[in-house]
Order: sequence, then C-alpha cells, then structure tokens
Amino acid sequence: MNKYKNILSVFFGLLFLFMFPNCRGEIIPTDEDLSNYGWTLYENGEYVEAMEWFQDAIDKDAGNHDGYNGMGWTMGHQRQLDLSIQYFDDYLKINTDFEDLFDFYAGLAFAYSARGYSVTENDNSLSDDELALNYASLLLGSIKVELGDSYWCFCHKTQINHLDVQYVLALSEYRLGLFESCQNTINLINQVVEPTNQPINLGSELQTIYGRRILLEELETLYEPLNYAPNSINSHENGLGCNQSSNDGVGYGYCY
Repeated sequence: MNKYKNILSVFFGLLFLFMFPNCRGEIIPTDEDLSNYGWTLYENGEYVEAMEWFQDAIDKDAGNHDGYNGMGWTMGHQRQLDLSIQYFDDYLKINTDFEDLFDFYAGLAFAYSARGYSVTENDNSLSDDELALNYASLLLGSIKVELGDSYWCFCHKTQINHLDVQYVLALSEYRLGLFESCQNTINLINQVVEPTNQPINLGSELQTIYGRRILLEELETLYEPLNYAPNSINSHENGLGCNQSSNDGVGYGYCY
C-alpha cells in the first residue's frame, strides 16, 4: 500500500510540474543582466556575440553606460573604429559623471590613435592624434588627482592598464612633433617597466633628425616589455601596434 501511495505521489508531482511549469511568471532580464553577460562573452573573446547583448542592454535602457562601454570596446576589437568612437561619444554627450568614465577615455584614446585621421579627413578642428592625446591626458591627469597615483586598469582585460594609455600619449606626442613631451612620457613608462634604465635626456638633439631617431628607438624598445608587436611607429595602418589579423595577445589596447 505504501509503495502504491509513493507512486501516486510522484505521478501527481510530475503532473503538477508539467501543468504549471513556471507559476512565478516569466523572468525578464534587466539591462544590467544583459550587459553583464555581454562582458562575460567579451572576456572570453566572443566579441560578435557580446555586441548583441550590449546592444540589447542599450535598447532596453538608453541610459545604460555599461552597454555603451561594452559596445565601444567590442567595436574597437572588431576594428570598427568609427563605431567604437561613436558609442563612446554618444554616451559622453549625455553624461560625464558616472562609474567607468576612465574606460571611455581609454577607449577613445586607443580608437583615435588607431584610426589616425588628419584634420581634413576628420572634418574636425583636431586630428585623431590630437584627440588621442587629449583623452589619454584626461585619464592620466584624472587618476593622479583622484587616486593619488597614476594607476588604472581595464577590469574586463586587466592586462590593459595605464601604461598602455601612457604609450598612446607618447606615440601621439611623437607624431605631433612634441618631442620633449614624448621624452618625458617615455621616462615615466620606463620607471615602471625598465626601472634600472637611466632616464633619457636628449636636450637640443631633440631638434635634430638624429635625436628624433633615438627617441623613436626608445619608443620601439618599449614594445617588448609592454607586449607590443614590432610594427612601424609612424604608420597608422595597424593602429595600435598589432597586426589586424592577429589575436594572440600582442599589441595594446584593442589588440589584446
């Protein structure tokens, strides 16, 4: 008899589950849920899939900064630099006081440095190198004031940090002919990655072809300790110092 009662209990229990599969109602993900899963995909290198989730988060809540942040970085990794810049800029037009603001500054610095438009091509009063310099300076200047030091890292890919932003700054300074500033930025990077090196001080030689070549070589020596690929400093073809087809961990910024 007890065995028969147990069988009936199991039967009616299963029948109840089939008849009422979700008595608590449909679970609707929030915009935060959508962007969080987008970052999970991003961190696994699944950029195309991540973009869908970030865009869904934006569609659900146009004020979701995390969705714009995710789209900006993911578009950058996909070499869609115009769209990367657009997503970052679109959100900054409506809000500049939010968590992860520095991620936007870094993303814009990388994207503008990678794109490399001139003033004419940019239809702007500034070239992309000038814009990259501005956003890199904004980030580096802000973290010194707010955190008491010059440290920042991108929490979704922690190998991307303030050193990458400083490198973009040095690169922009070199391209813009700000050779003394470039020298100073290189020295700041070397304090971290090559602390045993003596600071470079080219003095008046910075105004000569020879001195500028030495400065260029100093920039190139930073490739290996910062995991940069050996591409031309002067060329915007590969943007962030990595081969477009490569996804093996070399380069900086979007190239990781």
